[in-house]
Amino acid sequence: MEGIPKFLRVNDLMQILSISESKAYAIIRNLNKKLKEQGYETLAGRVPTKFFCENFYCGEEMLTETIIPGRRKNHDTAKTRTSR
Repeated sequence: MEGIPKFLRVNDLMQILSISESKAYAIIRNLNKKLKEQGYETLAGRVPTKFFCENFYCGEEMLTETIIPGRRKNHDTAKTRTSR
């Protein structure tokens, strides 16, 4: 998975699965809970890409098409204010 990030974030899951932010956080919490049960340390708001792909069907093509282009842009969900 060359070029694919080691960890996926909330915005990545939102793009891949076409889901809301709250649902993406719920999925990450669930996956991180599974990892903790296996004895791994986890990072809040992130999930290892490999573990995500093992639990959800996603081919490398899918990640490349949805994640890599989005990583080059600022794809934060927060809106910026414009001055008047």
